[in-house]
Amino acid sequence: MTMQTIVGGLTIPHQVEAVLGAPNDLTGYLIDATAEKVAFIFKIPKSGTITEIGFRTGAVTVTDTLKVGLYTVDTSNNPTTTAYGSMVAGTQATPAANTWYNVALGTNANATADDVVAVVIEFNSYVAGNLRIAVLDGSSGSSSNVCGFPESKQYTASWANIAARPLFSIKYSDGSYGFIYGCYPVSATTETAFNSSSTPDERGLKFSIPFPARLSGFWLNYRVTGVTGSADIVLYDSDGTTALQTHSIDFQKVNAAPRMFYFKFATPQTLSKDTFYRLVVKPTTTTSNSFYDFTVNAVALMDCFEGGQNFHLTTRTDAGAWTDTTTKRPWMGLVLDQFDDGVGGGGGGGLLWHPGMTGGING
Repeated sequence: MTMQTIVGGLTIPHQVEAVLGAPNDLTGYLIDATAEKVAFIFKIPKSGTITEIGFRTGAVTVTDTLKVGLYTVDTSNNPTTTAYGSMVAGTQATPAANTWYNVALGTNANATADDVVAVVIEFNSYVAGNLRIAVLDGSSGSSSNVCGFPESKQYTASWANIAARPLFSIKYSDGSYGFIYGCYPVSATTETAFNSSSTPDERGLKFSIPFPARLSGFWLNYRVTGVTGSADIVLYDSDGTTALQTHSIDFQKVNAAPRMFYFKFATPQTLSKDTFYRLVVKPTTTTSNSFYDFTVNAVALMDCFEGGQNFHLTTRTDAGAWTDTTTKRPWMGLVLDQFDDGVGGGGGGGLLWHPGMTGGING
């Protein structure tokens, strides 16, 4: 095989514009009347039988039973009242605040890939409900730039777009969750201030990729709370003890607000296929700065994000044993600038087969 260069590289996972400012913001949109509802418009990712819809509540002032279902959309991409794929909606009684729910449909939906449909969350029979349905809205004043497709919408007197990313999941009868670009089914987000004296004092991403590639750099969402601190970004090998690459950051030279940072290693690092590595933030002073991660309700829900279950949070203290949390992932990612071309050498050559990566890679 021969490694081939892609100018500029590709990111995995991709940077998320909705979390440029504050990725710990799961703003909820209010429904508190009979007809009010929240909807997420998207394309069916694969054909099959959809059995469950997942969503998250925000604040709940007065609990009331919710109805959750899949519906067709009209020519304006607004939800209709027509059930999609012979679906009958499911219900969620007494929803609590800031909680992830998986709602079983009353009758499963027969789904066809590429259909445009709507997840709709509303009151089953309004009594006195007053609660919020969560979306991902952490763009710190620039949320008007994150509307697109898939869409988030709210109905009060009429349908209107919500300037935030959808937060829901769909589950199939085979137990898999559909990967939907632009949808982030997180159940919680966390901002953790830490420094060289913290427990843990290293936090980052454990990952593996299913093909040989070259790592040229990385991105991370980070909040600098002081201007005198510094940190090393360290790439460790498969056993987590040998540092393959180190990039030092002087916080006096970066913006102090929450930002998406990109950095390059002085020397790119070749990565082996199906091999775990750790890319971690290691503060080198006692100045505390903030690290962001998110949580999903079940390990399988990581397959709704690029990289799937092979990308998750890793931490340790004082160079001790690593702790891996497979239901959490930091808001950080890789920049890969070389990939093997799949051409075998010797004996007439041939094509090398590599399995796919959940969600693909973004430029």
